[in-house]
Amino acid sequence: MYTLELGFSDILSIAQTIGIVGSLVVASYFSRREINHLSREFRTQIISEITDKMHRIGEIMIEHQIFQN
Repeated sequence: MYTLELGFSDILSIAQTIGIVGSLVVASYFSRREINHLSREFRTQIISEITDKMHRIGEIMIEHQIFQN
């Protein structure tokens, strides 16, 4: 069988590599969640602005009596 001899510096190097990869995975996960949240927030804001503009157009049409005989 093979014998694996790891020194203290080897163990620290492996632990550091695992820590770096783990932090990259966590950062990627949370950045994706944040991007999805911002995307939903942006769409909600656009729909709200369009609704406000449509409401204002309706008010202008009523003020100027457009479409009335």
